[in-house]
Amino acid sequence: MLQEDTHLSAEYQLSAVKPPRPGELPTAVQLLGVFQGLRFRDHELYRTARCLVNLHICRNSGTGHARLADLDRRRAELMDEIDEWSIRQLPIHRNEPVIRPESLGRVIDRLADAWARANRDSVAAPTSRRTTQMNWLRLAELVGGYNNLLADVRTVQDRLPSLAS
Repeated sequence: MLQEDTHLSAEYQLSAVKPPRPGELPTAVQLLGVFQGLRFRDHELYRTARCLVNLHICRNSGTGHARLADLDRRRAELMDEIDEWSIRQLPIHRNEPVIRPESLGRVIDRLADAWARANRDSVAAPTSRRTTQMNWLRLAELVGGYNNLLADVRTVQDRLPSLAS
């Protein structure tokens, strides 16, 4: 379903972010579309990723320290939800995989933060052109790293750390 809707018109189907295939992670393009606010069929990982980017937008808007602690607590919960999703949805392989240093939840959180920072500087009057460029470069680097993670997971070379590891 499209967030709350159960039927998508042809117009919305063209602009909706497609869910990842069963047993696979979403592509970077799919995640960036979710961050951007494109419509998507109801998907647990997409809802959680959208919440993460919204929390980062709030964090980056200059809230107080007490509010930051609440936002960071919620971010930690959402990262755990993503990690739990990956345990349930991604296939487990029995060969000797390399364990990545970051969980999938942490990787998506960092992508959400980089997306929020880059877009904040594009919409608001940027403090400096260099800062804006550095934020977009950081997002591009993280997208490249995420694409490498996808390739590794698809070829069963890596195993994401889980809550159990």
